[in-house]
Amino acid sequence: MKEERFGSILVVGIGLIGGSILKSLMGINIQSPVYGYDIHEKVTEEAFNKGLIKNPTNDIEILEDNPLILFAVPPLALNEAFSTIQPKILNKNVMYSDTLSSKTEAISLLEKNRDLKKKFVMSHPIAGSEKSGLSNSLTNLFKDRLVVLSSSNFFPDDREILRIKNFWEGLGSRVIFIDPEEHDKIFANTSHLPHVLAYALMNFLFKNLKENTFLFSGGSLEEYTRISSSDPVMWRDIMISNKKEILKAIQGFKESIDEIHNLIELEDTKSLMDLLSSIQETRNSLLKENS
Repeated sequence: MKEERFGSILVVGIGLIGGSILKSLMGINIQSPVYGYDIHEKVTEEAFNKGLIKNPTNDIEILEDNPLILFAVPPLALNEAFSTIQPKILNKNVMYSDTLSSKTEAISLLEKNRDLKKKFVMSHPIAGSEKSGLSNSLTNLFKDRLVVLSSSNFFPDDREILRIKNFWEGLGSRVIFIDPEEHDKIFANTSHLPHVLAYALMNFLFKNLKENTFLFSGGSLEEYTRISSSDPVMWRDIMISNKKEILKAIQGFKESIDEIHNLIELEDTKSLMDLLSSIQETRNSLLKENS
């Protein structure tokens, strides 16, 4: 299929991810005009001053026809962002996508606006940092990183999917397709749960060790809990929007830590050694297979 170029691109939400998209687009000298919108108009102005977008303010009614509108906002802000942007878009043939780590809010939006289903392809770039904001955005954040695409009612070879796939591949990403419900189940375990645990661990340590929390860590604790420095708004929204799957993951983790707790309490050295060795071997094997 011949690649179809978007007439223009609008990134809604100019933080770490949105800003990195803008910098990546500038880095590949994209031919389509690029615009930005942020709830904090000073951020929009900053992006304009950096040469990342064409508009110095949040006036986006100047979009060319056939635009791609990409939402890079916290999950619980998606509906409000869409409601703010949609009345300003007078064009036909709009394509929408997002960068949300959980898809519940996007699915809800599509259920309430069924005419969007053929125009909205969900995206999730598996890239980021515990740092946030435009100032921490990176030109090559998506290079050689995985992007997961999802949609509510059509297949990976459809025209709309391919257009969004081409967009991310243009930024250097590898693209796969996953059902949105399966997406939230997977990332509740591989991404959302680790963040919950990092926040919970730091909460526990601060309460018990206070200013001595990092005094005797040797650096390993800092690295292990690095992600608890992530944007609280973003992770509040992810935890609430993917509540069902995250609670399942937390329950599963409780069962796992209870198993280790019981073996320690019983001083069952053989079973504990077997479990730890099995975990070590499995982790090393899985990492080797995926390297």
